[in-house]
Amino acid sequence: MGWGFEDAAAMLQRIRGEFREMPGLKLTIAQAARLWQLDPASSREFLDALVMDGMLRRKADGVYLVASDTTLDGVRPLHTLSHAKNWEGV
Repeated sequence: MGWGFEDAAAMLQRIRGEFREMPGLKLTIAQAARLWQLDPASSREFLDALVMDGMLRRKADGVYLVASDTTLDGVRPLHTLSHAKNWEGV
């Protein structure tokens, strides 16, 4: 689907809002397409745009989630912890 600039900007804003308003939201391209009533190609373009913007991350299994929600082996990276400043310089 071809998107005009204003329509694409509005959709990106909507997607950003959904991820902000629903902590822990994790979506595949197919799930995003159903949620926002988009075709899969458009869903991927919008989600990938938010990955490039730094808001989202795409895991190896194809799931998109807020970048700060990403964990490695179930452990949140140290720099994302609120008390990480206590460990600086250690």
